[in-house]
Amino acid sequence: MDVIAANLSAADTVDKVLAAVPPDAWDRTSRCQEWTLRDVAAHVVWGRDVVAAAAGGRGEIAPWGTPGTPSPGQHLGGPDPAVEFHRARQAADAAMATGGLELPGPEFLRKAKPEATAGDFATILVADLLAHAWDIGSAVGAPIEVDPGALAFALSSTSRPIRAPGMFADPVDVGPDATAYERFLGFLGRDPRPV
Repeated sequence: MDVIAANLSAADTVDKVLAAVPPDAWDRTSRCQEWTLRDVAAHVVWGRDVVAAAAGGRGEIAPWGTPGTPSPGQHLGGPDPAVEFHRARQAADAAMATGGLELPGPEFLRKAKPEATAGDFATILVADLLAHAWDIGSAVGAPIEVDPGALAFALSSTSRPIRAPGMFADPVDVGPDATAYERFLGFLGRDPRPV
């Protein structure tokens, strides 16, 4: 699976999870520390907006959705995070389809890796989308459908996650009977077992 197909699949997963969130649940606490469901949704909207801007050659967008940012949900353009995500993912999908993944990546990524491309950022976001689908879906009991190909792509591109507050915690042992998705979540420091 290539980066575009993996992004499309992971975004499908998030679209379905967001559509299952009850309208009165957006201000509930998510499984992502210190963020509400609206905040996590805003973060994935921001990620799609960054991909669309970078792959579309449009420059930078404000960093309101970066990991660890307090209350990113306040920056959503509309009241329904599911609608906002769908809008953002359509723009990102269109920008990726034009061949823009070879363009320079967002500035914050190029500070660490000057040659980083929009495609490098899109690669990172596959794991981000699949992790945050769980952060939201597990908080409201929504089913989470993950394409094995997208999951394999995410695992292969996430060899060294940043272990820091606002990023990823230490790995969690999820046990020998865990699914591939549960092992992925455990690797990223999430405990997918029921609380």
